[in-house]
Amino acid sequence: MVSVNQVPTSARASIADTNGTPSIVALTDVILFTFLTAYLGWSLVYAANEAPSSIAIQIVLSFNGILGLVGLRRSLLRGYPLFVVFFLFSFLFHSLAPLQQIAERKSPIFHETDVLLLASALCIPFTLFGLFLVFRRRPKSSTAYRQAGLLNSSLLRFQGRDTTLLLVVTGATTTALLLYYLPVLFTNRQAASSALSSDASKTALIFLHAFVDPFAFVGAFVGLLVSIRSSDHGRAFLFGAITLLAAVVNNPLIHARYQSSALIVFALLAIYGWNRTRLILYTIIAGISVSPIFNSLFRYNSVSNDTRRLENFFAHMDYDALNIFCYTIIWVRERGIEYGNNLFGALLFFIPRSLWNEKGQHPAQIIFGYLKEYEGYTIDNLSSPPPVEGYLAFGVMGALALPLVVAMTFDAIERRAALAQPFSPWQLIVCMLVMMAMIFLRGPLQVGFAEAVMRCLTILATTYLLYAGAVMKPRHRAHVRKARRTQF
Repeated sequence: MVSVNQVPTSARASIADTNGTPSIVALTDVILFTFLTAYLGWSLVYAANEAPSSIAIQIVLSFNGILGLVGLRRSLLRGYPLFVVFFLFSFLFHSLAPLQQIAERKSPIFHETDVLLLASALCIPFTLFGLFLVFRRRPKSSTAYRQAGLLNSSLLRFQGRDTTLLLVVTGATTTALLLYYLPVLFTNRQAASSALSSDASKTALIFLHAFVDPFAFVGAFVGLLVSIRSSDHGRAFLFGAITLLAAVVNNPLIHARYQSSALIVFALLAIYGWNRTRLILYTIIAGISVSPIFNSLFRYNSVSNDTRRLENFFAHMDYDALNIFCYTIIWVRERGIEYGNNLFGALLFFIPRSLWNEKGQHPAQIIFGYLKEYEGYTIDNLSSPPPVEGYLAFGVMGALALPLVVAMTFDAIERRAALAQPFSPWQLIVCMLVMMAMIFLRGPLQVGFAEAVMRCLTILATTYLLYAGAVMKPRHRAHVRKARRTQF
């Protein structure tokens, strides 16, 4: 292993800083936030003109959008990656998208103004909790970091020869996955799901897609960076080949697009640094901008079916968070709350439904009868952000409490990563969670939480294999035995 003092600030150790010159950065920030503010104002004017009866609701939504932009700006400047996603989500799903959907008269539930006003108002605490946490956090002193511990230590301390076990495991895993997926590797998700579901249970497929598939890429990519850092060109070549093959296994033709995009963002942040907030923001915005093209290709096998104009870009079912919230409020009024059953179902996602018949469902599944009758939906994989999950679980108190828990969790993870050494497991976990945070916030919680946990386990598994590989080397065995004796 190399000395801690030799550990670089990112895997891109010998290349110039990627933040750009201050003047260029300031200019791009001004252009971006001017555009987002103008876009919000334009959407408000458009909605007020098309639906003047709900102007009070539109003002509430716009106010929340302004709060989201304030938090986004703060997070961008201070280097808070998870909160960049947090506030961008709030701006899009709790402000901009609802304004455009109201203007387009997209949902019949928007005529229920009292329900719409309550749902809009309950989205504001979500943003306020995040604002409170990012403004109360003090910038980290350059001397305040590097806690000791397994998850806080840099993985770049390892030499290339320490990666042998990781190389064997990722190589074998990737080879097995290629053979397994080979018949459906370049088909589509529907064909792949149909073919694979006959070979494995639903629980096994979830484990395969959420852990095994991404682990092949994550383990190989981390091994590649460690080998490059230690100038072990032979292992770097092998890890590079495995990484490319693992990327083929994780291609978006047979996997959900967010799964592939999470790996792409992970790779970028692992190279350039875990808290490159501008890289995160512009990557997500670029992905959103081209999303209609991918929707057309992967949903409709065409490049023209999903066409949108700027004024109604977010008037789409992918951003139907507010109307799902409205239907949830009506459901709770008529049927009552779930008393946390939906939350327990998410937290205990690893228990198969076959073993737990009363396992809680997520909001879209519970209220699907409403959604199918009034909205014409045929799928239940719809937006249910933390306020929705919380309201269904415990009413208004749940809609306030769950967003606070989520914001505090994001804050705690970022703080731990900031105190860890560069390229440590904690920082790699944030690299992985950046895109998963968007899925987690969009919901449903049962999907987002399970995916986030399983992706974090890929980092822990990679870390374990690196440490185990180092300990297995002959020159380390005597040292390990001596260390064990001294403990007693």
